[in-house]
Amino acid sequence: MGTEAGNTIVPEQSAGHSGIAVVGNIAVVRRVDWCDRLCFAITTALVFAIYLFTLAPNVPLDWSGIFSTGAMYGGVPFSGGYPAWTIYALAFAKFVPFGNVAWRVNLSSAVAAAVACGLIAMIVSYVGKLTHEGFDVFSRSGAREQKLIRWTCGYVAGVAFGLSGAVWGKALIGEFWALGALLFAGGLWLFTRWFFEPVNRWRLYGTFLLTGLLLTNNQELLLVLPALVVGVALAEERLGRDCGLVFLPLAAVLTAWCQWWLWIEFPSSPNWPVLVAFAGAIVVGAAIACKTRCVGSELKAAALSLLALCIGLTLNFYVPLASMTTPPVNWGYPRTADGFLNTIGRGQFERPEPTRDFVMVAQQLWWFVKLLSKDFGVIYLPFAAVPIMFFRSVTRFGWRWLVALVTLFVCVGVAMVAMLNPQSTTSDIKLLRPYFICSYAVMACMCGVGLIQAARFVVRRKPSAGQTAD
Repeated sequence: MGTEAGNTIVPEQSAGHSGIAVVGNIAVVRRVDWCDRLCFAITTALVFAIYLFTLAPNVPLDWSGIFSTGAMYGGVPFSGGYPAWTIYALAFAKFVPFGNVAWRVNLSSAVAAAVACGLIAMIVSYVGKLTHEGFDVFSRSGAREQKLIRWTCGYVAGVAFGLSGAVWGKALIGEFWALGALLFAGGLWLFTRWFFEPVNRWRLYGTFLLTGLLLTNNQELLLVLPALVVGVALAEERLGRDCGLVFLPLAAVLTAWCQWWLWIEFPSSPNWPVLVAFAGAIVVGAAIACKTRCVGSELKAAALSLLALCIGLTLNFYVPLASMTTPPVNWGYPRTADGFLNTIGRGQFERPEPTRDFVMVAQQLWWFVKLLSKDFGVIYLPFAAVPIMFFRSVTRFGWRWLVALVTLFVCVGVAMVAMLNPQSTTSDIKLLRPYFICSYAVMACMCGVGLIQAARFVVRRKPSAGQTAD
């Protein structure tokens, strides 16, 4: 037993074997071992090899032509600006010494998607410590066999995500979706590392920084913020309470900016899904405040999290600077204040019209389930429910992480369906599939953990050495 940051470190179960300990009331996983790194490296390399073999050799269909031109000159390729993607693709267009410009930009998508797959594999392998290491049922298997289980399940999760329909298709062409997947997976990895080691808050600030960069690339993923606040509350109640105090007004302002009629027309024509979400957040925040009996004790850390998010969002100011150079692609002429707001706000497109009743949401969720089964693979979906069904075999901190992951899926999956308000048409399916890439990433993590749980039951039924001798 020792001390760290004034807190007593108490082992949980076989903490010396698994690297899991408790600091005060929070968990600590001390290290990323060679199994996690190997899982990341092999998954990234193999998925990238597949992408490279199937990479589009030149300008394909969709918007790749205008995006490739925008990347080549560092311009404003499309409405929204996409500054993070433009800078990222510009590096490939300028510094890769072979291939035509379109192929180099396509290569940037392949690299981003492959690294995202590796991060998902590493998340599963890392969290696998919490689902089987240190449990008595695994004393029948050696450390090498335990690491093999983690490595295999992480690899399967990463490859399943990388070869899903929406991800594979967007990893081969020069568009912004692959970079969005990388930023999302990177944020999820940093959040997971912080969740099991909250004493190092720089990872939490890094999560919000990557989220800010993600919002410059995929504005619809503003839905990630509520899930982040819930995840923070599951790790540290006081910090989560104050993060909610900081971020909930921001969410209300952004909702009013995008959908002012939501508040003007209530209660004559209410948008119940959105209103229920806000009411639920307020109730949960009030409950945590009552439980902790104080407000504002972690306001400094919450403010730093908001600052990190805003620093990521400041990359949007690259857009008017790029416009001032008069590049060949200068969408919306954002060098002026009106042009900047119109470009960042996607002024030429209609603003989102979320589904306004739960009956329609239920019908659209069935559409999403069919899309998920077809695009991600129906064979993987049952394993996603395994950790939830057998939660008693997961450590307390592992269970909290799973709840945070489910919350994230609800936000980037279920809430995304309600926000996009899809119609069951062929054009809608083709257009909206990429918007659910992040929900596929969360599903891949859940499936990977479920596979580890399934392997746990196989090991439980494996006879021990003493039983074999008898």
